[in-house]
Amino acid sequence: QTLARMERPATARLDTALAREVAQRLGIKAIVGGEIQQVGSAYLVIARLTDAATGNELVAFRESAADGAQIIPAIDRLSKQLREKIGESLREIRSDPPLEQVTTASLDALKEYAAGTQLIDRGGDLRQAIGHLEAAIRLDTTFAMAYRKLGIVLTNTGIDRTRGDRLITRALAYSTRLPELEKFLTEGTYYMNVSNEPEKSLAAYRAALALDPLNYIALNNSAIVLLGLRQPAEAEATLRRQLTSDSSRAQTWSNLVTSLAAQGKLGEARKVALASRKRLPTSEMPAMVISSLQFVDQQYDSAAATLDAFEKGATPSTEHRVTLENMRLAIAQTRGKLAASQRSSREVFRLAAELGARFSPLDTALGPAISDVWFLGDTVSARRKIDAALAASPLSSLEPARRPYYDLVQAHALSGRPALGRAVLADHDAAIRDSASLRGERQQRALALGSLAVAEGKYQDAVTELRKADVGQCRACALPMLGLAYDLAGQRDSAIAVLDRYRRTPDLSRTNLDQLFLAAVLKRLAELYDAKGDATHAIEAYDAFTRLWQDADAPLQPKVRAARARADQLRAKRGT
Repeated sequence: QTLARMERPATARLDTALAREVAQRLGIKAIVGGEIQQVGSAYLVIARLTDAATGNELVAFRESAADGAQIIPAIDRLSKQLREKIGESLREIRSDPPLEQVTTASLDALKEYAAGTQLIDRGGDLRQAIGHLEAAIRLDTTFAMAYRKLGIVLTNTGIDRTRGDRLITRALAYSTRLPELEKFLTEGTYYMNVSNEPEKSLAAYRAALALDPLNYIALNNSAIVLLGLRQPAEAEATLRRQLTSDSSRAQTWSNLVTSLAAQGKLGEARKVALASRKRLPTSEMPAMVISSLQFVDQQYDSAAATLDAFEKGATPSTEHRVTLENMRLAIAQTRGKLAASQRSSREVFRLAAELGARFSPLDTALGPAISDVWFLGDTVSARRKIDAALAASPLSSLEPARRPYYDLVQAHALSGRPALGRAVLADHDAAIRDSASLRGERQQRALALGSLAVAEGKYQDAVTELRKADVGQCRACALPMLGLAYDLAGQRDSAIAVLDRYRRTPDLSRTNLDQLFLAAVLKRLAELYDAKGDATHAIEAYDAFTRLWQDADAPLQPKVRAARARADQLRAKRGT
């Protein structure tokens, strides 16, 4: 099997050089080799124990044989001497783990690949990991699994999604030369990340698991696909299976917490997160997962303290600092601290640029523009920011994959210019023609169409579109806008049901959602209950809103005071 991964024939003779490489790939410390030399009518039999990593001779023995009949007894004597020395000799050699069991003819490329994947799996420095993977594909330009891994990193981190997709597609082109296991893993990645066909991806990963039931890539990625298909219980079982064989990978722990939270098992999710901190004390993942769980529980001070404690006790890489700052941004904006969230946003962009991510003025302007409208009702400022960014970087000046189409559609819709939003969507459809991208954008497109319909006053059309957006791993993503559409359509009971469902959905994606929607949802729920005459639920929602924004920035405080006053009026009417 190892010779096949080295792209050597299975019948290749294991001489010392080839045996050393096989041993290094498998994490074997040493090899035994030797030779027989004829000296006249006699023979000299030599056996050597060699360090596989360095090629240094650890021990050697010689025996003589008077004639050919004595060769086997001489080998027996050598074997006895060698066995007595092997244990002692091997104790002096540092034990290296096996290298990744993937196909490449280049041992140096494999070492670079292994170094990169280990950094990623252990939550190490991302730039170093990318450097190792880049080196691997320079050393072996047909290294399918290195293309696959680098493509995933660039895509998942958002550093360069276009190149990431190209690299994964290139890996697929080379997969016909691979053993079945690696071929299935490559196909699974392509269907998951590029063509957006989750059922095909799951089938490929399951075919890989039929060959290797504990393969990390197949177990982890099939769990991610299952989460996207809203099958969190099956994802949990898959991830627990992985942990029984290898508990050293940060992503397995993180995905397990996500699958438990999706099932509402928050107590168990907390236990797993704490266990991951003990198992991976130097990784930022446990701190981020624990902080996310605290965020979902609205324990914002605790969430911030968890981040601070990790940062003080470690030296986070730039990648980790991006993650930490993104969470601080979410905490600040959820609590109405807009100035602090904008500072964090600027820091996120700065750090991400250090990692190699490229941004246009549009990327940096759309968030503040949406914030202006959503929190302050300032459409004039929002439009000014959008128009200035478009003047500095027109969509046509950016390659299609870097155009923030959906964010721009959302910004136009919220700022009251749905016609411009429709034009952006038309530009998108002209530039992005492949069905794979459209499949992957199903939720985003439905949200964009729903937002445009709301801005156009077509509320029932908005409800229809936004119900289509309730798909995929994020169970909360479509709910705030759907609740708003029901509300505007006059279907108040449906609005209450959907907004309350959003409020109570235990989804770790809430860190991205609550920063924009939670305060508005709580406030509107209170008003809807109030209008319905349900004082108990109205007071509870008003109180939740005022607690959330009690320390909000000054421009938001009039809303807090009004909500607090109304809750006090309702309590006075009830005599409580």
